[in-house]
Amino acid sequence: MRTKDTYSEYKLHVEWRYPVEASNSGVFIHAQLPDTIWLRTFECQLKAGSAGDFVCMNGATMNEQKNNSRVVNKMSASSEKPIGEWNIMEVTCNSNTIEVYVNGVQQNKGTGLSSSSGHICLQSEGKDIEFKNVFITKLSNSKRK
Repeated sequence: MRTKDTYSEYKLHVEWRYPVEASNSGVFIHAQLPDTIWLRTFECQLKAGSAGDFVCMNGATMNEQKNNSRVVNKMSASSEKPIGEWNIMEVTCNSNTIEVYVNGVQQNKGTGLSSSSGHICLQSEGKDIEFKNVFITKLSNSKRK
């Protein structure tokens, strides 16, 4: 799913769970058009065991990437809840920085982003995932494009 509008300077709240078995999914931040299978975007990973990793996709870049890797590993041990329980991801996008918290634990911070605005997408890759209570709060200096 992709938002119709583009956003910058906001906080995104997403609750998710894998109802039956662990799987792979993600929240795409600053996603760029055109719609393709793999957008130019920053993925906030929801893959079981890796929630909070960044995946810089299709040319998206940030300062924290090392050795030409697309993946920027999370900063802390997994803070995910067991299968069937609801998790909370909070993503703050401020200027060219993204911060990600999973269940109240800071998992990642990306700086020097190659894009600082775009669409927001929710991904399902492979198996069932459920989302609820998804909302965007504009930061005080935000602009809706």
